[in-house]
Amino acid sequence: MLQKSIIFLIFTIISQIYAAGQELTIVAVHETADPMTVDMQRRDLNNEICALVQVQLPVSGVVFEGSTIGEPLFKTNEYWVYYTPGTKLLQIKCPGHYPLRIDVRDYGISSLKSKQIYAIRLKTAQSSQGIQQSDPGANYLVLDIRPKSGLWVRIDGQAQTVKDGNVRAYLKYGTHTYHIEADGYAPAQGQVTISPGERTTRQISLESLMASLAITAQTPQCTVFINDEAKGTTPWNGKLAPGLYRIEIKKDGHRTYTENIELAQRDSKTINIPSLTPVTGILNVDFDPVDADVIIDGQKIGLTPCVFNNILTGRHTLKISKDGYQPYSENITVAENKEVRVTGSLKRTEAAQPAMPTASNNDNVVFTVVEQPPQFPGGDTALYKYISTHLEYPLSARENGIQGRVIVKFVVTKTGQIGDIKIVRGKDPDLNKEAVRVVKSLPKFIPGKQNGHAVNAWYILPIIYKLE
Repeated sequence: MLQKSIIFLIFTIISQIYAAGQELTIVAVHETADPMTVDMQRRDLNNEICALVQVQLPVSGVVFEGSTIGEPLFKTNEYWVYYTPGTKLLQIKCPGHYPLRIDVRDYGISSLKSKQIYAIRLKTAQSSQGIQQSDPGANYLVLDIRPKSGLWVRIDGQAQTVKDGNVRAYLKYGTHTYHIEADGYAPAQGQVTISPGERTTRQISLESLMASLAITAQTPQCTVFINDEAKGTTPWNGKLAPGLYRIEIKKDGHRTYTENIELAQRDSKTINIPSLTPVTGILNVDFDPVDADVIIDGQKIGLTPCVFNNILTGRHTLKISKDGYQPYSENITVAENKEVRVTGSLKRTEAAQPAMPTASNNDNVVFTVVEQPPQFPGGDTALYKYISTHLEYPLSARENGIQGRVIVKFVVTKTGQIGDIKIVRGKDPDLNKEAVRVVKSLPKFIPGKQNGHAVNAWYILPIIYKLE
């Protein structure tokens, strides 16, 4: 009889408990972006790092069932419960409430993942009735930092993600410490208190330790490189973190200037760069007609034909022009101490073509341009061989170190004889005289032709004197 009474009493108590049971309300279930540090981790029987579920429920005595690992940790207003990775179903038993079953798939979570933190926020029946207000026990901290980039931020020793100078952290109520660093700035640290209500916001401006550097150069529009990174053109100024820097000043056609400079905190320095040393090559323009303009990169530098010895190395636009002729242009690349030779003839414009005299027996007509120019027997190679063999270097010019080019213009008659001789461009009286002598000694040419007839025609010959 006593045994039956005890059983009846237990059944009555259980019935009364469930009769008084209330439902837990799910407020939120989501995956957090908080990192799981080593001291927060637990491992399951397979030595895998568990998933951590932080259940915000300010009630003691809650029981968690399922694939849990170890005992839950109760931290004032929330439980830390560790689950085996892959868990999908959670069951929570809260005193005075019906058991709650949560399927994480209903909240967009396929299953609990290793080393991931999840948050579940629940509301008890009493808090729903206004008897007890649910409090998550945490709130947000927002740090708004200047400068906006290059930041390293830690809160309570944990590294934080920084986006456009802003840090957002979800922290428990209480006091927390922050530490901020950036290259070229003094580090900042301090404490903040997180409490219920509005989020906590701090605006922090780091104190600059940056140095100021200004660079000027006597050669205009040079490119400034600092530690191999192009920064702009001279004059240049900017801010740099304290340290040692390699400064390079570059410009096409010039030698690079290099200097090392060390900047201290809050330094202000100016570097004045001397004129860069030009690096040059040779441009040989042998173009008809004589006295056409030679233009480099839009600037006239002389007349044809001529050798230019101080052309800056690099890429240039060459143009040759003369009134009455179609201009000629091309891109050339000049290398240090190398010669670029450009030869050719400008074509007369149609409007400027002179009325061509008819080929006749008139020996006084001398053509400047003919359909078939005069030619030395054997061609140009034979002509220059003859010149080099018969040309004698004047002793006075040799002793005085005079060398260069003499340009001679002469008539080749319709019979191939050498006619009138003129010095178009001379170098030295003795060199000019010797050039005329050699031209007079030339054997007969093959005469030029116009309309199929032999005619008198001008011929231009450059003669080069060069000391060995």
